[in-house]
Amino acid sequence: MPNGSQTATAKSSSDPRLELAYKEASRAITQQQASLSGLRTRAGALFGAANIATAFLAGVALENQDLVPVSWIATLCFVGVCGLTVSILLPRRGWVFEQNSRVLVEEWIDEKDLGIDAIHKHLALFMRTHYERNQTSIDKLFRQYVWASLLLGVEIVAWLFDLGQGVQ
Repeated sequence: MPNGSQTATAKSSSDPRLELAYKEASRAITQQQASLSGLRTRAGALFGAANIATAFLAGVALENQDLVPVSWIATLCFVGVCGLTVSILLPRRGWVFEQNSRVLVEEWIDEKDLGIDAIHKHLALFMRTHYERNQTSIDKLFRQYVWASLLLGVEIVAWLFDLGQGVQ
C-alpha cells in the first residue's frame, strides 16, 4: 500500500498528452467565443449601415414620388436586414464556454478524488462537446449574417434603381 506522499505524487504528476488535449480544447472554445463576439460586432455594424443607407437613400428616392414596386422591395429588404441582425444580436441561452467550477471541485475533486490527468481528460472531452453544440448555433448565426449582407446589397441596388427612375 503506497504511503501518502506516493499517492500525492501520483495524483500531481501530469501526462503531457492529456495536458495538450486540455489546452487545445480550451484554446478552441476561447476562439469560438471570440468568433461569436466578432460576429455580433459585425452584425451591429451591418444594422447601423442598413439604417444609414435606408435613411439617406429612401429619403432621397421618396422625396418627390410615392412608393413604387422597387421601393417596396427595398423596404422589405431593409426589414429583413433588421430582423436578421437583431436576431444575431439578441442574447441566447445555451452557450457554454466554461466548465462549472462547483462541479469541478465538489464532484471531480472532493467526491471522486480525480487526479490532474483525469481532470484534464474530462475537461477536454466536455469542452469538445460544448464546442460542437455551440458551433451548430454559431453556424446558423453566420448564415443569417450572410443573408442580411445580401439583403442589404439588394436594398441599396433597389433604392438606387428607384432614384434612377425618379430622375427621368
